[in-house]
Amino acid sequence: MSHENFYEQDYLGWLEQQKQVLTSGNWEKLDIAHLFEGLAGMSRSEHRQLQNRLIVLLLHRLKWQFQPNLQNNSWRLTILEQRAQMEDLLEDSPSRKDTFSQKVSTAYQRALIKAEL
Repeated sequence: MSHENFYEQDYLGWLEQQKQVLTSGNWEKLDIAHLFEGLAGMSRSEHRQLQNRLIVLLLHRLKWQFQPNLQNNSWRLTILEQRAQMEDLLEDSPSRKDTFSQKVSTAYQRALIKAEL
């Protein structure tokens, strides 16, 4: 099966194959084009995950602040969970802390929109 087909049809199998190629040192067998594409996709996914968790956190904080009569344990637990998950993400990739403050502004605007719905 060609690199193109394997990458498209069985991404996890392709990743495992590329890991084995790297481990064995058979550099000529690396699927460089898809390797770059896969890494870029993983990076985008990690950034989106952090952004989405931040939006959920801010949304629930806004609800907590502006709807005190509706406060419940579910909101409190969501706030705690999102904080913990974001701390884990930032701990796993400290370089994200450099752009975190930029994400807060965008996430806050999106949370405001969702809170209005």
